[in-house]
Amino acid sequence: MENFSGLNARVSYERKEEMISDVYHENSKMRRIDGQFWGKRFSEIRSNVHLCKAMSKTYKEYLNNPSVDLPRDFEKSEMSFEDIIINRRTTREFSGEAITLEQLSKLLYFTYGITFSFKAFGQHGGFFHSPDYETGPKAIDVLNEYDGYQAFRAAASGGGLYPLEFYVSVNAVEDLDNGLYHYNVKKHKLELLRKGEMENEYNELVFKEEWQRKASVHFIITSIMDRTRFKYLERGYRFINIDLGHAVENLYLTATSCSLGCAAIGGFFDDEVNNFLGIDGQNETTMLLVNVGQHNDPDASPLIKSNIKKRE
Repeated sequence: MENFSGLNARVSYERKEEMISDVYHENSKMRRIDGQFWGKRFSEIRSNVHLCKAMSKTYKEYLNNPSVDLPRDFEKSEMSFEDIIINRRTTREFSGEAITLEQLSKLLYFTYGITFSFKAFGQHGGFFHSPDYETGPKAIDVLNEYDGYQAFRAAASGGGLYPLEFYVSVNAVEDLDNGLYHYNVKKHKLELLRKGEMENEYNELVFKEEWQRKASVHFIITSIMDRTRFKYLERGYRFINIDLGHAVENLYLTATSCSLGCAAIGGFFDDEVNNFLGIDGQNETTMLLVNVGQHNDPDASPLIKSNIKKRE
């Protein structure tokens, strides 16, 4: 038994002599002795225009599937940024009532949507940073209408590589059929993978926890590993998990701004969730599940305005 000493606590746990996480962390460290290797690698990537252009187009799409356009005119929250941060909590009690399609759109857009596009590639393919740019939902149209534009998203990403994909199992959303959808980031729409009630099937993937049944939507976040690993090699897996943290915090904060409850779930059967989505679990694999829905009792929720005053 090993001791873990916190600031005010001491607990014991059983530890193997060497854990896989120890081996990975040690072998994915950056060291000064490797500086020349990494410098050369990054220089070669930056100087390869065709590769840079390919990196700017890493969007997964189900082009032959029925799709639903998502609203882009978002109602601004009445809560201040400070209130949103203070009131962010994990919620495990949902009412089962539906959220609106606009709320779902807002959750996806402000979590991982395209918020900035700029002209990055010239007429002859050369990479450069141009003053021509667009922000907000209009950036989506610019990206799709003109070749040569680079897009950035609502969440930070190592190297701007954006390895994550978002799937949504819809349980109760107004004006949207229940089913399993994929979020097409490039066009801000939902692509239908399977139509129908998913709740019983989904519940089998998450230890049959009944409280999750009343969530309006279940977000399933995956990663296409090689979007990041091709550049950062083994260390890329660290960056993918950091990216995941950035995105999920956005989801929590956006849910809070919409007065919705949110709960990330790490307990699920990985291979079964991958099968549920129809992905291979290697090139693309499930990273995290997040439930969002209406609060069971809004008056008992943590959404109580703080004493911080909104700057006029």
